[in-house]
Amino acid sequence: MGQWFNREVVALAPRLRAFLRSRFGPEIDVDDVVQETLLQLWRTANGPGIRAPKAILFVAARNVALDQVRRYRASRLVDISAEYAAEIADDRPDVRDLIQHQQRIAQVDRALETLPPRARQVFALRRTEGLRHREIAETLGISCKTVEVHLQRALRHCAELVAAEG
Repeated sequence: MGQWFNREVVALAPRLRAFLRSRFGPEIDVDDVVQETLLQLWRTANGPGIRAPKAILFVAARNVALDQVRRYRASRLVDISAEYAAEIADDRPDVRDLIQHQQRIAQVDRALETLPPRARQVFALRRTEGLRHREIAETLGISCKTVEVHLQRALRHCAELVAAEG
């Protein structure tokens, strides 16, 4: 069987490599596929009793290559999932960031408490209620320009106090 296998099957290896490269490109390791296919055929072949060794070789090689592609794609999916999981984990703020954020909120709250009542009211309607300038003006019975002035003063005042506190 050894001579028959070398003459009828192994001799087709160069053509098989060309077929696999043209069909699958860089997505597979051609030499691995050829070696695995030859090994499978060697284990299962009945020697000269095989009528179409070329057809069997090429179909078996295609199946081995498809398995390799599936394994590669599945492993890439796992790699990508792990990469995104690491990114998601890294995006969570650490304790120091949370404390700094809470301190910044406290600074803004203190700054808002020192605003004149009307400016604080305009600011609250805009930021917490989400009202538009026109809606705030209608609610408070003031002009849109006055709403704008109050918001600008409130923002400037808060920014100055937060910056001064560090």
